[in-house]
Amino acid sequence: MNNHFQGFYFKQQSRDHAFALIAANGLDENGSAFASIQAVLPDGAFTIPFPPENARIDPRGPFLRFGENLLSADGLQVDLAAGDHSIRGALHFGPLSRPRGDIMGPFRFLPGMECRHHLVSMAHEVLGSFEIDGRRYDYDGARSYIEGDSGRSFPKRYLWTQCFPEAAEPRSVMLSVAEIPYLGLRFTGAIGFILLDGREKRLATYLGAKVLEFADGRAVLRQGGDTLEVQFDPAGTTTLEAPVDGRMSRAIGERLLGRARYHFSQNGRTVFDFTSENASFECE
Repeated sequence: MNNHFQGFYFKQQSRDHAFALIAANGLDENGSAFASIQAVLPDGAFTIPFPPENARIDPRGPFLRFGENLLSADGLQVDLAAGDHSIRGALHFGPLSRPRGDIMGPFRFLPGMECRHHLVSMAHEVLGSFEIDGRRYDYDGARSYIEGDSGRSFPKRYLWTQCFPEAAEPRSVMLSVAEIPYLGLRFTGAIGFILLDGREKRLATYLGAKVLEFADGRAVLRQGGDTLEVQFDPAGTTTLEAPVDGRMSRAIGERLLGRARYHFSQNGRTVFDFTSENASFECE
């Protein structure tokens, strides 16, 4: 199939503000190409289209150039405007917390997957500042998270969340649960990552994880003696564009900063249990 998309999500969060940039390009089944950057703010989002020939994504860095805008593993340098909105500035990223190996595990070898998830960094430090809608925000000492997706379409039914807890540990939590179509069958797959005490804890379908609950902003994932529970209210989300058959024609809801609870236990012993007002999540 020629229709495809690829994109990366860069989230930055300081003590008093957060924003995310989603840069993507692709090609639909009719050969029409697109390229865009979506700016996601706590109170809304806006999209800046680009001529497809002026947009390049190298996933190996990643390194993305959209016109004169640069988004990479080293940082951000952007100057974007749409209507009454603008976002401009430069950020430098510290060392990334990359996962040990591809987070898709053996699934990365399966041909024809609808969507492949990429985790670039669970958490890294930020230096710099941004001007957003005319107001300057200092991001020195903030934290950032980078992930990506590629394939044909986002899953029809899925849940995703990521959070930098206010406490020192865990440093970052991410969970993605999706209904996955493959070869005429459908199954529920999950990938969970916890950055705790400088170490990576991974829960995944290919490691034996079972999805015990998955509905209405709640998910429970169990792998051996480990259990990760997430609960959030999906109401009040901001509308974003998402791919369907290589076109950004689907509206999905994301909350950049919202209330969520995360509970992780090992063999019945609670490792952490916290509620954050600064969690990011999607639920479709």
